[in-house]
Amino acid sequence: MSENPSETTPPPRRVYERPPIFQRIATVFADVNQDVHEAQFEEWRLQVETEFPHYEPLEEWLLNVHEKEGIPLWDTMQPELKITPRFSKKPKSENFDWSLRCPPGKLQINMHSNPDNPRRYRELESSFSEWLPRWLGRFEVKNFKKVSLRYINRLNALTIPNFTVPPDQLLLDQVLNVFVRIPGEHESLIPPYDCRATLLLGGKKGATFEIRVYSDPDATTQPSVRVDFVVTVMVSPEESSAAGILKLMEWCHERILDRFELVFTEAARESFVPTTT
Repeated sequence: MSENPSETTPPPRRVYERPPIFQRIATVFADVNQDVHEAQFEEWRLQVETEFPHYEPLEEWLLNVHEKEGIPLWDTMQPELKITPRFSKKPKSENFDWSLRCPPGKLQINMHSNPDNPRRYRELESSFSEWLPRWLGRFEVKNFKKVSLRYINRLNALTIPNFTVPPDQLLLDQVLNVFVRIPGEHESLIPPYDCRATLLLGGKKGATFEIRVYSDPDATTQPSVRVDFVVTVMVSPEESSAAGILKLMEWCHERILDRFELVFTEAARESFVPTTT
């Protein structure tokens, strides 16, 4: 009897010993009452600081401008200070390593990585699954909105040495299958460089995949280019629980793995030292 194709075991995924992943970010958004958040924040802070002892809030100034018939009225401009609570295992001066951000209605955990310390998604999943129920209970979260998973890849002489021409050229056309084959005559791509596309995935409510490739001036090693993968999915009523959120995060992770294999060239992936699971 022939084997049913639908019952065959999928081929094992490749795992990379030296992937160019710089950071993974897991985020859940929900409706949280502002009064509850303010009332519970100090207790939450004491709990979070047992694992993330460095509190360095992120401060951003926003300019709110009213419009009339599509024209901004500059005399209505009102500056607003937005403060995002940010806790980390190491201070910003030491590149955070791990951090947790928790403005009203949002829980976000950032996990840093590098070629010499290639952390895996399971480490992020473990931390997120630990803090998600605590966040839900502390702020009485009931109505989830969406889940997001971001992978930040960094391309420079440290992560793609085989595709670097000193002192200042990255052979991106040999590394990426997107945004690099520009018609016309030119020597190479140079900064500033910024390309973005957003795809509607299907399979889940409102699921999108965003890919962005752009200059990375914050990297210590230059030249450097970032490749961001972001999967975002809406939370249905059936998935509105801690277990449901974690399953959605896993789904997002699988979509990023799928796209990783397609966005990076075979030559680039071979340079990341592949093995199989």
